[in-house]
Amino acid sequence: MAQTYGRDSSIIFLFVNVKGDNHELAAEFLSQKGSGLSFVVDPNNKAIVDYGGNGLPTRVVIDRHGKVRFRNTGLLFEMGDQEQENELIAMLELIK
Repeated sequence: MAQTYGRDSSIIFLFVNVKGDNHELAAEFLSQKGSGLSFVVDPNNKAIVDYGGNGLPTRVVIDRHGKVRFRNTGLLFEMGDQEQENELIAMLELIK
C-alpha cells in the first residue's frame, strides 16, 4: 500500500495501537508486513471512541473532510493480504 500511495499527499496511513503496553508487538507486526510505516500509541482508546471502533482490529477510512467513509472491524483476520489490499484500494479510489 505504501508503495502504491506513498507519493500521494492526499492519503495518509496511520496505524493506531490501542494497547499501549504492547507497542513492541505492533512494531513487529508492521515490520513483518514490510510496510515500513510507523504507528502511534493510544493507551486511552480515544481513537476507538472517536471513530466508532467496537473491536480489534478496526480499519477506518476518513475522507479529506474528516468524515468516516468506511469502517470494518474484525474482518481483517479473515482476509488474505491481497484481498485486504484490493479492498482498501477500492475504498481509497472511491473517496479520491
